[in-house]
Amino acid sequence: MTRLLITCVVLLVLSAPVRAQVIWAVEDGIRVMRDDTAHWSRYDFDANTVWDGTTVSLRGAKNEIVAFQLILSGGEGGESDLDVHLDTLSRSGELIRNTSSDPTQYVGRNIELFVEHYLHVTSYTPTMMRAGSEPGDSVYLGWIPDALVPIEATGGEKSNGQGGAPFAVAAHNIQGVWCDIYVPKTVTAGIYTGNIRILQSDVIIQSIPISLTVNNFTLPDSCHFKNTFFGSWGNICAHGIDYQAGDGTYASDWVDMTRKYKQMMHRHRMNLSHVMRYENFAGGNGCTQFYGQFLTGAGYTNDSGYAGPGEGVGDNLYPIGQYMMPGNPAAASFAPNTESGWHAAADNWQTWFAANAPHCIPFVYGPDEPIDGGTLPETQQEMRWLRSNAGEGRKLRMGVTVRMSLDSQGYPELEDSLDIFIESGPCGDWFGYNLANGWYPNDNLGVTVEDTRVVVDSDRGTRMVGVYNDQRPDYGSIPSIYTPQTDARTTLWMHYKYKTDLYLLWETAYWAIPRYPGNSDTLINPWYDPSAQGAGWIYSGEDAEFTGDDRGIAGPIASIRMKMYRRGMQDYEYLWMAEHNKGFNSDSLASILVPAAFNDNSHWEIYNTSERAGDGVLRVYPVYEEANNPYEAALDVLAGILEEPYSSRISRRAILIRRPQSPE
Repeated sequence: MTRLLITCVVLLVLSAPVRAQVIWAVEDGIRVMRDDTAHWSRYDFDANTVWDGTTVSLRGAKNEIVAFQLILSGGEGGESDLDVHLDTLSRSGELIRNTSSDPTQYVGRNIELFVEHYLHVTSYTPTMMRAGSEPGDSVYLGWIPDALVPIEATGGEKSNGQGGAPFAVAAHNIQGVWCDIYVPKTVTAGIYTGNIRILQSDVIIQSIPISLTVNNFTLPDSCHFKNTFFGSWGNICAHGIDYQAGDGTYASDWVDMTRKYKQMMHRHRMNLSHVMRYENFAGGNGCTQFYGQFLTGAGYTNDSGYAGPGEGVGDNLYPIGQYMMPGNPAAASFAPNTESGWHAAADNWQTWFAANAPHCIPFVYGPDEPIDGGTLPETQQEMRWLRSNAGEGRKLRMGVTVRMSLDSQGYPELEDSLDIFIESGPCGDWFGYNLANGWYPNDNLGVTVEDTRVVVDSDRGTRMVGVYNDQRPDYGSIPSIYTPQTDARTTLWMHYKYKTDLYLLWETAYWAIPRYPGNSDTLINPWYDPSAQGAGWIYSGEDAEFTGDDRGIAGPIASIRMKMYRRGMQDYEYLWMAEHNKGFNSDSLASILVPAAFNDNSHWEIYNTSERAGDGVLRVYPVYEEANNPYEAALDVLAGILEEPYSSRISRRAILIRRPQSPE
């Protein structure tokens, strides 16, 4: 039967007895474990800012995606054959609704529902967190929600967890249903209302009112903070699509699946980046010309099945040859691997981007971690070849995952020529900020960020600095499920406070790498093994090997961690707009929630102990805010500043900015 209720069902509901069901709602940034039937959010209506015991209340700007979680309890005997509907929000004839039944295309898809999937974490798997910065066991031991299965997926129990709807809830457990609501740019500001209907065996057993206040301002389509998320081709292989040889040719099903992955990430304000040849952008040499559309914006239009944030706007950052060099520069069309070959390739890349995607920053991704990885000679050679170019390619930037204090390490040539420095913690070589004297590595004079972020060449512009992967407590452990649900969100507030330029994540689906021909690594089932999430944010809706966990979705499935990064990207725009459009001191607000990060020596007394070890820092538990509602409170303050006309309201969220609360 269709998801729209027909008249006969409504009449049946009116005459059927309604059985009470324990249901409540909670913010997107609060984690509720599968067995936590008495979670504090069920009762504390001050700390839980979206639920007052009867109604779900949300607020958001135009061109923003707001989210909440609906929690259903299984009670004493469990529940089965459940479904949830939220079709429409309305105000004076204006509608925000979902008219799409396909979770992989977004035109008309303004309301999305997902069944939360739980991973059973029984022990901590070491990540890049520093000793002493791990959260307490209560944060990550147990059944943790992560993957979000579209409710349109095939229902019922899979080998591991539920599918879509209908779904069951075991006795003494809960089941979360995640809801995303995209606020179109065209709607009028005001209050939109509707009803969330909970069904059992197609009969409504409860209806919950929902209210969405649309603020009178619009988030931009282009993001002021840059990011890039590396996407291996293994996730495409998971769908049973044959691996494509690295010759630049791609079959139509491969191209279409790539489009679905790119569009889902774009809707989360993320740049999903793949290694491509120049010919995949511009055509030629028998290669499949398809990838340029995602840089120009043509791949994010209604005609291509996309709607939402960034509609018609292409990716704003593209790493050329990411993780391919120095071993395989030909994969990014740097062939032959000679000075003249590099000149010709750089000219082609730079000319294409200048003509087709001038808003995007392309850069050659140099050999990863060249000093530690032993590829410094190749890195220096590639840098010399790029810089000796007299053509358009001289404008092409080069970025490397490397410490910024290269001069003090004996590599002044590399330091002087690099355009993008991407740091991994502890970031002590440049993020140790001293208010009186600038940026230092611990107590010793080093390369300052102010010295680094300068115009080194008029053709290439200002240098950029950023970080990658995770490094608690210096910054959030973004890809990890062992941390508070806010870590991904919090990191964007850090970036705003410290004025960094970009974030890079390796990788989105490392669990899928063994699908490559000749790779003998063990294939990990991400629906079962939490260790797969150490370098994976994205799930496959289909699976050729783990058929019992096939959700029947011919496309990608998002994770809660991705949603929280999106929340942070949207927060960043609030902060940016309040400062640049209204003159508000956004840094002061960010500093309340993030008093210190990135090994900030100006807060040594609270951020570190007096002891020194290893690289000079003995880290302790992060001092940045880990509870979610203070960020919601701060966002409400920013919304009041951005409202037109100006709103001076102080809501119940505002008083919670420094409210003590457990991270979860």
